[in-house]
Amino acid sequence: MPLTKLQFRPGVNRETTSYTNEGGWFDGDKIRFRFGVPEKIGGWERTSQSTFLGTCRALKPFVALDSSRYMGLGTNLKYYIEEGGAYYDITPVRATTAAGDVTFSASNGSSTLTVADTAHGAVANDFVTFSGAASLGGNVTAAVLNQEYQIDTVLNDNSYTVVAKDTSGVVITANASDTGNGGSSVVGKYQINTGLDTSVSGTGWGVGTWGRLGWGDADAAAGTTTVLRIWTHDNFGEDLIINVRDSGIFYWDKTSGFSAPAVTLSSLGTDPTIPTVAKQVLVFTDVSLHAMQFLGPPFTFGINMLSENITIISPLAAIAHDDVVYWMGFEEFYAYSGQVQRLPCSVRSYVFDDFNRQQREKVFAAVNAAYSEIWWFYPSSTSNEIDRYVVWNFQEQAWYYGTLTRTAWVDRGINDFPIATFTDGRQYFHELGLDDGTTVPESAISSYIESSQIDIGEGEQFAFIRRIIPDVTFENSTAASPSVVFTTQVRNFPGGNYLHSDAATTTRTATTPVEQFTEQVHLRLRGRSFAMKISSDASQVQWRLGSPRLDIRPDGRR
Repeated sequence: MPLTKLQFRPGVNRETTSYTNEGGWFDGDKIRFRFGVPEKIGGWERTSQSTFLGTCRALKPFVALDSSRYMGLGTNLKYYIEEGGAYYDITPVRATTAAGDVTFSASNGSSTLTVADTAHGAVANDFVTFSGAASLGGNVTAAVLNQEYQIDTVLNDNSYTVVAKDTSGVVITANASDTGNGGSSVVGKYQINTGLDTSVSGTGWGVGTWGRLGWGDADAAAGTTTVLRIWTHDNFGEDLIINVRDSGIFYWDKTSGFSAPAVTLSSLGTDPTIPTVAKQVLVFTDVSLHAMQFLGPPFTFGINMLSENITIISPLAAIAHDDVVYWMGFEEFYAYSGQVQRLPCSVRSYVFDDFNRQQREKVFAAVNAAYSEIWWFYPSSTSNEIDRYVVWNFQEQAWYYGTLTRTAWVDRGINDFPIATFTDGRQYFHELGLDDGTTVPESAISSYIESSQIDIGEGEQFAFIRRIIPDVTFENSTAASPSVVFTTQVRNFPGGNYLHSDAATTTRTATTPVEQFTEQVHLRLRGRSFAMKISSDASQVQWRLGSPRLDIRPDGRR
């Protein structure tokens, strides 16, 4: 019997059974499709060794008039400007006390400082910077007091605690001589209240299955905070306009330098809505989509409803690319390029049936234009943080997915590579290198693609698989002998377990005059249907599948 060439449709399909999806791919991780075939995605490397505080949910690259490159980063604790790998805190200040309004008290042997400030307005984790304080008399010196602190516990409306530290951040304890109160010249400068890093639902009427949102989604009880800290920002020339969700709008003037915080916007206007498409501004509600167009001066706009039968799962779940807006709804994916369309999704059930809806506000959309991809990052049902992604490749018309924790993303443009943030307080260049740069040293990225079942004669006959002729390229690999593993597994019934499998490694042996690798692999497998998996878990390896061939022979009906 001649060799059987294996050619599969691009994309992963989980909307049917593996048996029904014959000729397609059924599972994968850290892969993409180009030219109809799967390949491992690119690696990621740290942009610098510096770190920021909090979890970043927003990135904004921009360029100053002197060609300096900046990145605005909004976290649940701070807002930063990054330049050259260094982070500068420009978080807006909400209040500055008068001298003498703040006093301190300490207890012998304790590192806890109690701060008295009438109607301070702070919440736990807020930041306050003290100045003008005098020593308490012992270990708690003026230098210890006159610095930035993160509030540990709010005792009441008029007092809170912080943990005493020296100027290098080392915790110190007060002694018996620390009996003072800091003097009458203490000034406290409070940054805007910090936000939630994880959404919290309460208990009470409207919570649970019969909530007001999507089916099975819980509403919040009165008195609980459910608003995840999300920033909206854009540059105004070389300056930056910053909006805190459900709060104020602020302005950072580049000429004021990094030592100056963003200030309340008083002289400029801004529009925080989602992107423009063909000279329209799209405005989303929880159940509808509208287009807003400028009609004439001074400020006349027309608003037209585009669809009243859509949903959007989070404020950051929509993104524009090439005059098309893509977004994730509660159970569907959508696109708008003049009319609203539902995107047929071959992994829809896989995504939405394993989804932590309580943390849906963390979902964000991203563009990876170099590969014609729209990514959505989301939390799976067992995770409170983003740990999955799903990709729509609009050129290949293919869906695929994987596991990856990222909290914000911006495509290449001002920077040479896409940049994303991780929960370790760092930024990472993506599609750079071949390995996982979140570890030190860098570690391998495990990737694989697995086919659906393939049978012979509608499964009436058993097949005997005796060898495989690999076809794969390791172009751009930097390992001395890059390799992938071909695993072939067989079973007798669509609902049965795989009974036997045989794995063989295909290794590149030469690159000149043409790329050479393992010629053939001998197998001994018998079953009514089989599936193939290609995987790699070695560092410095890049691979792309071609058209492997199998030596398959009918082997009777029993």
